[in-house]
Amino acid sequence: MKVVTVGNVNLDVVVLESSAPRLPGDKNDVEAINLYAGGGAFNGAYSFRALGAEVEVASTVGADFEGEWLHNKLRSIGARDTCFNSHPNFATSKAVIQVQPQGRATVQAYRGASQDLQLPCLNALLDWADVLYVAPVAERAITKVLQALEQSSNSDLKVVVIPAAQGLHEQQAPLKQLLKRANVVCMNFVEAQLYLGRGELLPETEPTPAMTELIHELQTELDTNVVVTLVPAGCVFYDGERTHYQAAYPIARICSTIGAGDAFASTFSFHFLAQTHSVPECLALASRYSAAVLQAPGANLG
Repeated sequence: MKVVTVGNVNLDVVVLESSAPRLPGDKNDVEAINLYAGGGAFNGAYSFRALGAEVEVASTVGADFEGEWLHNKLRSIGARDTCFNSHPNFATSKAVIQVQPQGRATVQAYRGASQDLQLPCLNALLDWADVLYVAPVAERAITKVLQALEQSSNSDLKVVVIPAAQGLHEQQAPLKQLLKRANVVCMNFVEAQLYLGRGELLPETEPTPAMTELIHELQTELDTNVVVTLVPAGCVFYDGERTHYQAAYPIARICSTIGAGDAFASTFSFHFLAQTHSVPECLALASRYSAAVLQAPGANLG
């Protein structure tokens, strides 16, 4: 399988907070501070490469030390970099991720180069690829992706979309258009409600009739294969005919929730589009890999 991932590539500064009491006015001791490559395009690429796919990453970093470091990380996982470029005016995107002892994360992000992805060679990559994997990106980048899809002559290309919550909340027209072009859409339950314009959001719990009805409504609206994650209960797949529920894979301790959605979406998409496993098997494999990422401090296993 040949995959193009489009999206952000960030430098993640991950701070593992300590459960020790904090003294007023004193420095806060932490368990660790580490640097990782992150962002939806990198996380997806890492998963696809681990599964044996050929991968091109279409993204933009700054013309700085951090950008070169991320470029080297990209090469180290065996991904291709034809459309991985440097922005002349923005620094590399960065995120400071503070992870609490129970695994919940708070993210402070500097968007940098990711707010203006340069995708000059995307058209050629789409003619090469079997799968286009679009991670959460800014509206401007979605417009570029739509233009490339419109110009592509690759009628066999499959499109996977993981939408950004902000775009769903703002009901962005380009994002809606891209979602309806997708062969697979992955989002969490809160994002599904945002897309459907729900005012009062239901919590993510075990599947209920109201929840299943909402997911069916989402699939009818998009007319494609939909996977909705129910953190931390599991996930639901619906294609207009079949509904499948997969419970969350059991883990002893969550280290960090960052990147688990990317891990799930990319792993499910690979197996589902390769047509080598049944839908329940695809969901189980994705759940298992996502659980492994939940037990890692970074947004992927790299």
